[in-house]
Amino acid sequence: MVKILAKMRIEDVTVAVFDRELSKPSDAHKVKESSKLGRILEADVHSKMEIKFVVREAKSGEAVTVHQAFVAF
Repeated sequence: MVKILAKMRIEDVTVAVFDRELSKPSDAHKVKESSKLGRILEADVHSKMEIKFVVREAKSGEAVTVHQAFVAF
């Protein structure tokens, strides 16, 4: 097994909370790099939360496919 480590960059972060019966959110909020969202999102048992982002290699800027990602609140 060969393990290769590289620095990654997270870009184009968006967060949306929407009714779970809808297939897509109607409104997504863009999050600026190294900052908080700037508002409180409300959700209940009938809501879904969608977080989207792009992971890129820091040097080349090439997009990387991530097998598993964890988000901390």
